[in-house]
Amino acid sequence: MNTLGTVAKQLRVKEEITREQLAERTGLTADWLARLEQGQLSQTELAVPRLRIIAKALGYSLVGFLREAGLIESEEVTALSGDPGLRELVANYAALSPDEREAVDTLIRSLTKKGK
Repeated sequence: MNTLGTVAKQLRVKEEITREQLAERTGLTADWLARLEQGQLSQTELAVPRLRIIAKALGYSLVGFLREAGLIESEEVTALSGDPGLRELVANYAALSPDEREAVDTLIRSLTKKGK
């Protein structure tokens, strides 16, 4: 399972809703949600608007959902609160390729070290 799918399933189970109920809440199909939970979706299928819909249906913001998935850390979110460009980057982080994510992570770590 991929991280986003694992978190989506954990949050769905925590909320005590079935995949079919989540499908109704989101307008996505139960089959698509099953593929998400099983890590069978391509990067293009993991579009940010879909992730936002899932996050909202589970009671989270997109940033909160990404934080639950371990894709961003709390202090990064706090630092981004006033910068629209960085907020956009965080919102689109899940749609990046693994190489792009690694480059962003390296840049953030580098900038964080310079600021200390």
